[in-house]
Amino acid sequence: MKKVLFVSLLFIFLLVENSFAMLMSTSDLWDVSNGITIIGHSALADGPGIYWDSYADNMFGATHEGTIEPPNTIFADNPASGFTHWVEWQTPTPIVLTSFNLVAAHDGGNVGYTHRGFSEFRLYGSTDGSTWDNIYTYVTENPYGGGENYTHSNQLELYVDLASPVTAQYFKAEFDQAGVGAYSGPRIMELDGYGTSVPIPGALWLLGSGLLGLVVVRKRRQDR
Repeated sequence: MKKVLFVSLLFIFLLVENSFAMLMSTSDLWDVSNGITIIGHSALADGPGIYWDSYADNMFGATHEGTIEPPNTIFADNPASGFTHWVEWQTPTPIVLTSFNLVAAHDGGNVGYTHRGFSEFRLYGSTDGSTWDNIYTYVTENPYGGGENYTHSNQLELYVDLASPVTAQYFKAEFDQAGVGAYSGPRIMELDGYGTSVPIPGALWLLGSGLLGLVVVRKRRQDR
């Protein structure tokens, strides 16, 4: 009985742990310093140069405002409620994605969830950039509720360990706008991907050639 209770409590603990995001990071595979390329996006908020500096790669550790995503990164304002904001990006080589980290915030207070909030988040992966597979879907609550690291009720923390790792080189994130208002484009503070890089075939060939060379040299020395 005690063993069953312990396992049950451990399972609940793991579920709770997975619901909270990690701190903003520059060590993830989706950070621009690791060579990702932004392929495309829905409209950003008035473009670069305004006070919130809405660059596409601000979602991925832009160097414009430092290497951590700024807390005021937002998409364009005033589309209809339910409008899908999106961004696509590519890693230098395929990666095996094992987990990801999302932090977001809406305006809260009197204006609430309809300002800077989103109702659903979807993450996709692709090996060729044309055929997309859904990796994860998350339906938000109003308000977001905060978490361990970003505690205000208007902040969202989501850290997910994938049940099955996903190998991909192209990724797409979609955010369905929660409502409509003067300032309604979703505010995404962080989007990080974690896993391992898949070596390119050329690198594998070079590695194999190097190992083979070491074997040949060793054998020649033994034959002397």
